[in-house]
Amino acid sequence: MLSTASNARIEAVAQPNSSLNWLQLYVMRERSIAEQMVRRARLAGYGALVLTVDVPVSGYRERDVRNGFRLPFKPSPATLLNLALHPAWLMRFVASGMPAFVNLAEEEGADTLKLQAALLSREMERSLTWESLAWLRRLWDGPLLIKGVLHPGDAAKACSAGVDGLIVSNHGGRQLDGAISSVGALNGVLQAVDGRIPVFADSGFRSGLDVAKALALGAKGVFLGRPLLYGLAAEGAQGATAVLELIATELERAMTLAGAHEVAALNPEILRTAALHLH
Repeated sequence: MLSTASNARIEAVAQPNSSLNWLQLYVMRERSIAEQMVRRARLAGYGALVLTVDVPVSGYRERDVRNGFRLPFKPSPATLLNLALHPAWLMRFVASGMPAFVNLAEEEGADTLKLQAALLSREMERSLTWESLAWLRRLWDGPLLIKGVLHPGDAAKACSAGVDGLIVSNHGGRQLDGAISSVGALNGVLQAVDGRIPVFADSGFRSGLDVAKALALGAKGVFLGRPLLYGLAAEGAQGATAVLELIATELERAMTLAGAHEVAALNPEILRTAALHLH
């Protein structure tokens, strides 16, 4: 799932004719940004559009404030010293260039500094309502999912509004401090949906055992972000692949120990019989 805030362009990431290309859409105040991204995703053969609804404003992220995380980037003396102490990393960074939110402009290479700052500060379109889905449907005729649902009532409304799927997510636990966990909200959403549309889980899943628990509760699948980012930061593509392989191994081991011979055998009964504990 490619984020609006990706630093790789929609067209560069797309695999031709692959329904596995999904676009995660943030709708900013300037709706034309979303419109051109959706249009490009459709032309590039993306298989689903994922509307993110849990960031009308940015959460107060104290670590970002302490580290001076902002655009344009202005390195502090401590940052400059850190760079000097890691020459190999610095050379790779210089060779690859400064990361940027390259999808905010339709034309490649356009100056989007103001738009990038707006996205970083979460200057989002706050007037979106359930009726706004009709606007997206005019732009996109493929599967449309909503990401960021935690309340059963919202899940039921999404079904009534004709959404094709839901992703239960609390935005990695870094948007609203104290929000319910995704795994804690999953059962209520599943009951509200009652099998009408697929429900996926996201946020806080760090191991194959975590994935097994979500699947046993009834999630159609689990999205992983941060673990892959850790692997990517450490060892590039090989690191990301290694993380996926580790999670797959953990999932298979958890299934074996729980007596599930296939993914479909992961069900609430396994949780009730204490083969897998929810913590």
